[in-house]
Amino acid sequence: TMRTPADIVAAAAALLGFAPTNSIVAYMLRRDSSGGLLIRCAIRFDITVSTAQAANFPATCNLRSADNHGAVLLAVCDDIHNRHALAVLDSLRDALTAAEIPVIHRIMTHDVTAEGQWFDPDTGRRGPTYPYTDSLYSAPSAFSAASESATPAPTSKPNSRPSPQRRR
Repeated sequence: TMRTPADIVAAAAALLGFAPTNSIVAYMLRRDSSGGLLIRCAIRFDITVSTAQAANFPATCNLRSADNHGAVLLAVCDDIHNRHALAVLDSLRDALTAAEIPVIHRIMTHDVTAEGQWFDPDTGRRGPTYPYTDSLYSAPSAFSAASESATPAPTSKPNSRPSPQRRR
């Protein structure tokens, strides 16, 4: 589960299938039967999009409030992109809010692969991050990869015939 901003940062690589850099990641959430929020999908795009493009995000991705009950926005970028990333996050928040999809958290960080710092532009709070490889979200991916590599390869060739047996 994503209980802390550090969890939000660490989950990105496992949910996307790669470690994002200079990216915006939107975790789209839906309510489960008990009323809790679950990750419905993760959507990633380059940090270099314009604020106008970010404002069209809900329409571009066909996001509707009936299917998306909340969003968590993450910016992963180098220092040089911080100011633009914040403007994109502002535009995304406004667009999602207008589409009646509440933004629950907005987090910024520089890296998901190593320990670092997260920053919440709404509260000014900061805190430590941990590498995505230490995330609980990465564990199922690692287990799946280990299981696949432990599966023995077939020993026969595809179109090979069994050897004839001799009768005595």
